[in-house]
Amino acid sequence: MTIEQKGGILLIGIMSVIILSAFGYAVSQYTVIAASAPTVGVYLADGLGRPLYCLCGAATGGCNDSCMSAFFEFSGRIYAAPPLNQSDFSYVSGSPIGHIAYRGAPLYYFRDDTRDGIYGDGYMGVWRLTRP
Repeated sequence: MTIEQKGGILLIGIMSVIILSAFGYAVSQYTVIAASAPTVGVYLADGLGRPLYCLCGAATGGCNDSCMSAFFEFSGRIYAAPPLNQSDFSYVSGSPIGHIAYRGAPLYYFRDDTRDGIYGDGYMGVWRLTRP
């Protein structure tokens, strides 16, 4: 990732925080925003800018225990920041910790993502960045 790409991601994150604050949203890790990066396009992220993933579409049955060990649940209270719709988010049925889903697909973090890189997209051929 080039310095320009890193700067673009940082700028988008800073702008999201400013916009959310202007609308009176409490920016926290539980806020869901639409983020963007030059190499991957638009995707869902938490309020701290960490990307959110799903086992989308036909991939839902293709992940075993070792695959799941690389991801952990995005859970808590739901705050969908504009332009996202609060009604697109729900809780995974039976989850004791409030696992959040987007349009019915449970959301996860990837353990190896960093502030400088998104590494979980396409992991083991089944994980995808969640797209708005």
